[in-house]
Formats: sequence, C-alpha cells, structure tokens
Amino acid sequence: MAEVGFCNRQDMLLKFIADNASLTVVSVGYRLAPEYPFPAGPNDCYDVAEFLVDHGARKFGSDLKFAGGESAGGHLTALAFLHLLHARPSFQFHGLVFAYSAFDLTNSLPQTRIFSKDLVLTRPTMEKYYEAFLPKADPEFLRDPSVSPLFADLRSLATRSSKQGLPPALFLCGTQDLLLDDTVLMSAKWQMTGAEAVTKIYPGAPHGFTLFDAQASDAAEEGRNHMTEFLTSKL
Repeated sequence: MAEVGFCNRQDMLLKFIADNASLTVVSVGYRLAPEYPFPAGPNDCYDVAEFLVDHGARKFGSDLKFAGGESAGGHLTALAFLHLLHARPSFQFHGLVFAYSAFDLTNSLPQTRIFSKDLVLTRPTMEKYYEAFLPKADPEFLRDPSVSPLFADLRSLATRSSKQGLPPALFLCGTQDLLLDDTVLMSAKWQMTGAEAVTKIYPGAPHGFTLFDAQASDAAEEGRNHMTEFLTSKL
C-alpha cells in the first residue's frame, strides 16, 4: 500500500485545516502494509494518541481536541478512538472527523458488492489492500471491533464513558464511493447512542474527493469547508 499511502499527500488538506480552524495539526506516519501488516499501523496510531493525550499540552501548547482521517486514515481514527476509551478513560475528544472511511473490513456491505464504476477505489483494489493489511485473516476475526469498528458496541461504550457519551462526529462521503454504506451505517450507529453525528453526502463525488483541487470539484471545496466549520464549532 506504500505506493498510495504517503502521508505527505495530506499536507495541503492539513494546512487548510490548520489555517482555517486555527489548529495545530499532527500527522501520523504510521507503518504500511504489506511490509508491516496489522496490527503495526494501528499500534503506531495508538502510541501517538496516548502521547498526545499525556503530553500534548506540554509539547504543542494545547491538549488533544480532535482526531480525523480519510479512507484508511478514518479507519485508524476510529480504532484509535476505541483504544483511548479503554487506555485513557478520563479523556474525551471535542470531535472526530471521518471522511469516506472504512469501518467494515469484511468487505460485505451492499455498496462494496454492487459498486462497479472504475472510480478511484474499486472492489478488486479494496480486496488487494485488505489482503495486504490482514493476510489470510479468518472471516470471524474481520468482524472483531479492533479490526472493523462498525461491529463495536457503541451504545455500551457510550454508557460506560466517563465523559457523557461519545463525542460529536462529522461523517463525509460521496455518492460515487465504494465506502458509502460504511459512512451511512457508522453515522447511524453513532446517532443511536444519543451522540451528535453530522453526515454530509456529496452527489457525484468519488473516493478521495476532499483532496482534489477546488477548481476541479465543487465537492472538494464544500467538504473542506464542512470540516473546518465543524472543528471550529467544537472548540
């Protein structure tokens, strides 16, 4: 996955967020499959999340307030959030941002099975990535919340949270995206706990649209603006 996973590809989006939401942004260069399969990447994110909870104020002048990611980064954001619920139970995010994220790695949701357009992300591509990330994984293991956060018991976790439930979350996805069902179902589960879930669906937008040039895609500019508006509203 290294050929599509360079962390500096997000630099322009992260700069936009930093400039327009007045935030200090930390990007995690986690280890990539196939050289480093599961759980290497998630473990790297857990380490950084714990460090920022424990030392963010001293290191960067502010406590950790938000986490977010796109695609695989959104998947890792969800896993890191679930990890912190147990590892740092007194901590609570101000908000989370999930852009066209993968929440179900069983690859069995309707949209992943029927989506046939050759737009950025296809089912064969997803199968290739999942096999690299989780080689020869047992189907039952793929349903474990530590792999597929869609299977987490969010209602129970919200009840046990010491900070009055789950934090607010923003979910974004285009209609021409293999992961549309992941977004819709996870945002619905979030709302079912009583937490705030803002869901933005962009007609005609494909996977990765928030990284596109604003002049080439109205959805790109709208998505980025929705991110910064959400973040600033939760400061």
